[in-house]
Amino acid sequence: MRFFLISLFIFIFSIPIYAQSDTTKAVVEVDSVLAADTVKYWSKTGNFRLNFRNVTLKNWNAGGSSNISLGGELRLGAIKEKEDITWTSDLLFAYGLIRESSSDFPFKKNDDRILLNTKYSHKINDTWSLSSILNFRTQFDDGFRYRRDANADRETRTFLSTFMAPGYLQGSLGLTLKKEEWYSVTMAPYTGKLTFVWNDSLSNAGAFGVEKGEKSRLEAGSSITTSIKKTLFENVKITSLLNLFAGYESFEKVDVNWEALLELKVNKFITSSVSAVLIYDEDIDVKRDDGTTGPAVQFQNVINVGFSLDLNGNGK
Repeated sequence: MRFFLISLFIFIFSIPIYAQSDTTKAVVEVDSVLAADTVKYWSKTGNFRLNFRNVTLKNWNAGGSSNISLGGELRLGAIKEKEDITWTSDLLFAYGLIRESSSDFPFKKNDDRILLNTKYSHKINDTWSLSSILNFRTQFDDGFRYRRDANADRETRTFLSTFMAPGYLQGSLGLTLKKEEWYSVTMAPYTGKLTFVWNDSLSNAGAFGVEKGEKSRLEAGSSITTSIKKTLFENVKITSLLNLFAGYESFEKVDVNWEALLELKVNKFITSSVSAVLIYDEDIDVKRDDGTTGPAVQFQNVINVGFSLDLNGNGK
């Protein structure tokens, strides 16, 4: 099993590396005019967003508490299209804080994500491609669950997660079906998934499906990935990425990871967005809202209105 996974990851990583190597050799061999043209196969996108919200309550009969929230997102993308080769990469950094004036822990996270998706495809025909996909996700900061202790009249918190605890790295090799430019499905019978828990207390507790005391877990299985990137109307765009993974040892258990984003551009600098993240993994025990512990659907929904700055560039 371990040899299979290591071999799979080496093979997946080697595809873009060899592709880059071949491109480099070609640039060296041709004259300077042709070498300058090769960079035009790349196109890049970038966007930075800053969102701010302030709620002030005084003698407010409906209840609640004054709070300030601040969040930021940096999205970077790159795509290379040359003959039958397509290589796309997307990187997201997102972090948000909320400050509640009446809380024992006034600063709390309301967003914390590091996501990397890269896909290298070689076209077989107009519909099918051979593809290798690499997905990585983790978070920046410590995560806690907060509860109000009515007896002690104070707020308590429980440590849940931190950077690379968990961290997930998934590599897959399969076939991509793409009949429309905005929609694709990749079926990967050869998929390796690595779960990292680089925190001693969480590792010793056997969190996120690792064996107690271990820092990582290797799984081999199959996966299906669907991707949607479509402009619905002028200045309205939707992006969705759904990944389903089933390990060979427990094929009836399916891990679900879904991310969606709806963007509405008001003008050059003002945007509104609605994002959603849904995660389900039977290997992860979650402290549910009803007080029980076990596998559960994890869901995050973020609605933002704020400042947006495009960092787009092409060919250079």
